[in-house]
Amino acid sequence: QMQMAQMAQIQQMQILQATQQMQMVRAGLALPGATVPGVPGAVAATPKVLTSEEAKAMSLRARRVRVGNMPSDPELATGLKEFLNALLPALKLSVREGECVLSTAPDASAADGALVELRTVREAQNARQHLGGLKYGENTLTVDWPLDYAPLTDAEVRQLMGSGVLGIDGDGSGGGGGAPGPKEGDMAAAVIAAGAG
Repeated sequence: QMQMAQMAQIQQMQILQATQQMQMVRAGLALPGATVPGVPGAVAATPKVLTSEEAKAMSLRARRVRVGNMPSDPELATGLKEFLNALLPALKLSVREGECVLSTAPDASAADGALVELRTVREAQNARQHLGGLKYGENTLTVDWPLDYAPLTDAEVRQLMGSGVLGIDGDGSGGGGGAPGPKEGDMAAAVIAAGAG
């Protein structure tokens, strides 16, 4: 009887381990290409390596901000990218050297607005949090997420890690040089928190 009880206990532990290992595989936490002990034939998937363009396209909705209350002066409207590329590093809101604003375009949803595409999600979050209320020309700017904004999912964050578009430690973006971003494990919380505000 004691031997049967021990066998039942061992079986329960094996089932628990197999369940946990399957959950790790489903969550993408197992090492790519590694076999999963206790799960015959299971191999952790190797994540697809994204090209730079694929990473930019996947993260675009989380890398843009809407700048509102823009001056009507056409020179100031066209100079916004240059202004922000000088301002963000000066305020230590960029994650590395180089241009942090990739493009600006008029916002079709408002005559006084512009959509600003930033190099990284972190720089977009920094711009949204810190640039609202600044004077540009005679106007006080507002900065918010555009209508199509949505935070990145945990799966997208994992897939984008190493592409340079997140702007966090471990992202392969060069790091340093600006405002400290969250650690890799905190990215989802940072992205979700930014979307909540």
